[in-house]
Amino acid sequence: MAILVGCSFPSEISWAAETPSFPADQIEFFEKKIRPVLVENCLECHGAGQQKAGLRLDTRGGVLAGGESGTSAVARKPGDSLLIEAIRYEADGYQMPPKGKLSEVAIADLTKWVELGMPWPAGDVPAEGGKTEAAFDFKARAKHWSFQPIVRSETPAVKDATWAKTPIDPFILSKLEAAELPHASEAAPLARLRRLAIDVTGLPPTATEIAEFQADVRPDAWKHWVDRYLNSPQYGERFARHWMDLTRYAETHGHEFDYEIPQTWPYRDYLIRSFNS
Repeated sequence: MAILVGCSFPSEISWAAETPSFPADQIEFFEKKIRPVLVENCLECHGAGQQKAGLRLDTRGGVLAGGESGTSAVARKPGDSLLIEAIRYEADGYQMPPKGKLSEVAIADLTKWVELGMPWPAGDVPAEGGKTEAAFDFKARAKHWSFQPIVRSETPAVKDATWAKTPIDPFILSKLEAAELPHASEAAPLARLRRLAIDVTGLPPTATEIAEFQADVRPDAWKHWVDRYLNSPQYGERFARHWMDLTRYAETHGHEFDYEIPQTWPYRDYLIRSFNS
């Protein structure tokens, strides 16, 4: 029951101190009508094992505290409780449990439970000690390698310095020499052209391009061919695709209906123009 709940609460919460006493008949109502619904539909995602969106539903304090989407329930105010909106499939973007709507009887029981003040047995605390942690630790994530400052590496010394033609070649050659492996011989001109065309545009060279390349005797012909492919429209189309993959670009929703997502193509065309400009 992947649901709601607020981020403005302490990283550790003591649940036991927040449970008032309730009449025996209300506790019986909770045990017979509410706890089974929570166990069957909610606690796999919001129990002691894991707390999706920072939400716990295995304690009264956890329900009251909520998680990343705000307070999930307000005692005696089901109309102000996001939990009730979600199980009724009324909340915008929240329909819980996601696998299917609860029965009308279960929804009515949960609504009544909130109206009663959310009765819960006193002293009913999580097995691991009654604590939960905030769902996202920014300081811990900041240590990831991708967030570290870029450091310029020293170019390694190599034995065959004449082989290196680009700044990256010494790094490759140093590893080959350390492993006592020979470097590959230089590719034939047409093989290099094919690699260039596919790398830059995603397409092999055409027959016309091959003929022009073979007839090109300029000393700096290779530089001109690199520029030619970089200046082709296909360059932007190919490299915009990498960015669209990263942003999970799609023009349809997928699934069994695969409805069209309107007005996505301007973003696609903007990316292509950006690479080609």
